Amino acid sequence: MVKGIDGNENVIKLKGQKQTIDAGKLEGLKKTKKNEVIFNKFDENKDGTLDTREANNMQTWLKETAGNTKMSKREMKKATKDKESFEALSNLAKQQKDLVENNEYTEINDRVKTHVVKDEKGISKFDETEDKEGTITEEYDDGTKKVKYKDGSYDEIDKDGTITKFNENGDKTAVIKDGKTTTFSGNKTTVKDEKGEIIEETEVEDGKEIKNTYEREDGKTIKRQTTNGVLDFITVSQTDDGHTIDTTFETEEDMKNNKPSKVVKDAQNDALKTTTTYTYLDNGNVKIEVTNAKGEVTTTYQNDKGEEIENPEEQTTYTVQKGDSITKIVKDALKAQGIENPTPEQLRKAKAAFLEMNKDLVKIYNGVKQEWKGNKFFYPDDVVKIPRFEKPEKPEKPEQPEQPEKPENANEENIVKTVKIPIQDVIPEITPEQLDEIRKIAKQPKIKPAELREAIISKLDVTFDVDVNSGKIVVKDKDGKVIKEFERPAEE
Repeated sequence: MVKGIDGNENVIKLKGQKQTIDAGKLEGLKKTKKNEVIFNKFDENKDGTLDTREANNMQTWLKETAGNTKMSKREMKKATKDKESFEALSNLAKQQKDLVENNEYTEINDRVKTHVVKDEKGISKFDETEDKEGTITEEYDDGTKKVKYKDGSYDEIDKDGTITKFNENGDKTAVIKDGKTTTFSGNKTTVKDEKGEIIEETEVEDGKEIKNTYEREDGKTIKRQTTNGVLDFITVSQTDDGHTIDTTFETEEDMKNNKPSKVVKDAQNDALKTTTTYTYLDNGNVKIEVTNAKGEVTTTYQNDKGEEIENPEEQTTYTVQKGDSITKIVKDALKAQGIENPTPEQLRKAKAAFLEMNKDLVKIYNGVKQEWKGNKFFYPDDVVKIPRFEKPEKPEKPEQPEQPEKPENANEENIVKTVKIPIQDVIPEITPEQLDEIRKIAKQPKIKPAELREAIISKLDVTFDVDVNSGKIVVKDKDGKVIKEFERPAEE
């Protein structure tokens, strides 16, 4: 029975050397250039490390080959058929001894220095080479690498090819993976593609992560900025006829619908730079402010059709009252804006503008009364918008017609008024009841012209004037036909 050295039957002395090897502590030892003959025999999975099974197999073989506590060169050569096997076992024994005493074993083969290191993580191995520039490359047995430069900086290369760069102080400065390069500078991170173009920028400021991502397609660069993952804006940049154009959108939906919030042209040229901002108002209207290179601002407005309009922000509102008709609301608004006696055409245009501005509120009668079908109206308490109406140009003062000669015995009270007073009111339909009401008013014997006028124009589309010859109030319908029952002397 082999008693071993110092009572340890696993310790075998190598004849002719001061080396011993503990056959019971082979697990974890690493393959090197100088011990590869032994590893070729026992490293079954060829991973360069003796695992438990492989170590046990080698332990059994060493004890059987030695036959006692000593192993000779002749015994090793006979057992392995390799004259270098004894020297290989000697180098493995030295690795085992150095790891116990110094936690590191080193051997040099030509320009390659091999290190086997033991630490709290276990035993690892790397080969170290140095080029003419003094750059040292360390290749580890797990497939990773470390490249050290003379200035103290270094690279760590993972087995998947990822390169992580560090400066001389050990601070990470860049990561190169899958063709993308990520650089680190203070609190800013930049990612570039294989062409060197930026595809992502991240900066941490006041606890907020601000990230910019970039896409490039059809000659355009699309930049999206987020703060803590929430979209701030999107900017589409392109070059057109030598001019740079940066168009900003607030949301993905805005970009899809081409609703920019800002467009900057020639941003890098102070002499040409213009900035256009867009503010989206109600009813599809847009406020457009253009600031030129001198800082001068021009403001225009457009409707949802792209047509230029007056400033809708100067519009007033009105709360619809019970009994209000569309015509009344418009006429009151015209009067408030200084247009007291609009022509039929002015009233028509004013009503069209008013209805267009309030198209989301306007209702159309579809009840049982056929004569009212299709009439437009608003509910009481609806809040409608009043546009700024265009004031008509003042017409030239017409020549006054010749006055009839005054009768010899006439006094001032009998003189007939000769002033023509045009009035109108556009009502699509009028009920018989309404017409009867007007006729009752008109037949009152002492009705004043102003009262008659108000009664008529509130219900019918008519003109109202004074006949010069007869001195009577003459009322005509929209077709020019005289309404006889409305005739009255032109008294004040």
